[in-house]
Amino acid sequence: MSIPFEARLVDLANLIVVKGANLVLTTVLFAIISLDMGSGAFADFGYWWSISIMVGGVLLGGLSSALIRTAAMHGSLHHLSKPLLRTAVGGLALAAAAAFVMVALPRQAAFIHLLLAAATFGVAVQAQAAVFALLRAVEATRTNVLASAIVVIVVPLCILALLGPSPSLTNVLWDLTIAFALGSAVALLAARKQLAHLFTPTSRDHRSTAFVANASSFTVVNIWAYAMVNVDFTIFRLIGTPGDFAMMATAKIFFERFILPALLVFGGAISIRILRHPEGAQSASAKLEARFTPLHLAVSIILVLTLCLAYEFFVRVVRGDTSSVPWQWVAIAAVGYLLYTVNGILFDVLVLRRSLPGVLTYVISFLIFGSALQALAISTLGVPGWALGWLAFNAVVAFVLARQGLRLRAVGWTSPA
Repeated sequence: MSIPFEARLVDLANLIVVKGANLVLTTVLFAIISLDMGSGAFADFGYWWSISIMVGGVLLGGLSSALIRTAAMHGSLHHLSKPLLRTAVGGLALAAAAAFVMVALPRQAAFIHLLLAAATFGVAVQAQAAVFALLRAVEATRTNVLASAIVVIVVPLCILALLGPSPSLTNVLWDLTIAFALGSAVALLAARKQLAHLFTPTSRDHRSTAFVANASSFTVVNIWAYAMVNVDFTIFRLIGTPGDFAMMATAKIFFERFILPALLVFGGAISIRILRHPEGAQSASAKLEARFTPLHLAVSIILVLTLCLAYEFFVRVVRGDTSSVPWQWVAIAAVGYLLYTVNGILFDVLVLRRSLPGVLTYVISFLIFGSALQALAISTLGVPGWALGWLAFNAVVAFVLARQGLRLRAVGWTSPA
């Protein structure tokens, strides 16, 4: 059964609201926190922000996607009330344990303190994202706008109140954890009526087995999605020079904190359509139907050139750095991020078509291949190797996944006879 490669207007509108709010929030937070940071400290902050998002995404991202699929298909999460309650209690218990360890550990265990702070921050970010994901699933646009606006105000105000003079990176991450946790509470309060409706009893009896299978598969996909944007970051941090790492880190922060949220507006809207696809035999044969025209190619080229100009503005004006990645490598990396966005959509189709072991096989294979490719490219070529390796990896992933779940038609490339 075919799934059209297009977005519904309401999904696109809700994603624009959430991603737009997230972009504004990220911009404000980076401006506040990195105001007096040098290039090295800024690179470290961006690296640990990315690690935090990865940890939170792996722990909660798959659960969030499965909740969207269940809510969109059945309009109710009542049959999942007990499992979700147990998950919430377990999460609170882990948070309490992390707080206890933080207090009990001596200050000399600085790296463990940093890891715990990064993990709790990532979970807080993903918990807030899960609230907005459910609002998108039930198409609660008005509440989505209200909650997004409140969060954009509350979280920066909390950071301004909590952030002390010259804070350590660990303290910054803890302050961010508290701010995002309060943001989640505010979002829940604003969305209480819509979310409560999701948990009202229904006459239909839904089984939780499909939910568990979906959550497991989407968690595996999130391991790929979040791990791959940190593999090159970590490899470069280990084997690259400090100057090259700072230059490359600024480029990654630009793409992953500011550009990817915009790209994922379209990707997320397509994914919601995929998540609404019915279960059963129809899913096993599901494929995306897409067209590729000269207009699509022209738009892609213009977008890549625009990203190159935006990167130069970010480096020269926003950051005030004196060195930047040459434009040709920025363009190559930009194409890689466009393909990464498409790959996220194709992975959602793969979850419909394949069982958990099949999805896991693809993810492990891609992770091994991508890590080896990036290590070779970075160790050989440095910053250009990062850009080339990122593009080559995503091109291979796109080719493999497209053979599984994409039916692409080239239209308008030949003139009529």
